Amino acid sequence: MLPIIMGLVLAVVHYFSERIEPKNEAIKHKAVSFIAGISITYIFLLLLPEVYEGIESLNQFLFIFILTGFASSHLIEKHIYQHRSKEILQEQLRIAHSATFFIYHFVIGVLLVELVSINVVSGLLFFIPILFHTAVSSASLKGIHVSIRERIMLKIILSCSTLFGVLLAYLAVMPSNVLHAFLGFIVGSLLYIVIRDSITKETQGKAIYFVLGIIIYAFLIGISWLV
Repeated sequence: MLPIIMGLVLAVVHYFSERIEPKNEAIKHKAVSFIAGISITYIFLLLLPEVYEGIESLNQFLFIFILTGFASSHLIEKHIYQHRSKEILQEQLRIAHSATFFIYHFVIGVLLVELVSINVVSGLLFFIPILFHTAVSSASLKGIHVSIRERIMLKIILSCSTLFGVLLAYLAVMPSNVLHAFLGFIVGSLLYIVIRDSITKETQGKAIYFVLGIIIYAFLIGISWLV
């Protein structure tokens, strides 16, 4: 039941992400820096160790999924920019971005169910960074082209992508090697998103909020290790 609630929360946040994002630039940079600290901490202290457990079933091939998750979005956009005419470019980007968005959040839904079934605390610690990114990063629905967002049915489908993944995970048994492959893909994707969109560049952002995010989430993860 908990993953379904999480999926519904993410669907609502996705749908209203344009309204949720802070309008004040100073507040936005602080929020993004804080979330980046949380995300980096979660990736290195929980996700990567969790992924590494899949080395027994996938061997070194596990790291291919991490690389694929990191590189796929960048390569899709780069290929379209370099090999499509200007007239086709925007439509191709919209389709590619929408498809990538749906797949990424669909896989997150599958992982939510699996992680919560293993350990509720791990599921919650996974959910929190995803929720924050849903609200403020380009991985949210507001990063999708306005022509897609204005189509109500498409917007609803994209907003519910995580919920669809949750429902599939309840209906289908997930082999451990597939789970770790999905997890590796999400680790790579999340790393790409954090590095590209969340770690503020040059004079933007506030280092103290980045450090604060690291300290707070490292503390919470440390507690989860002791429980």
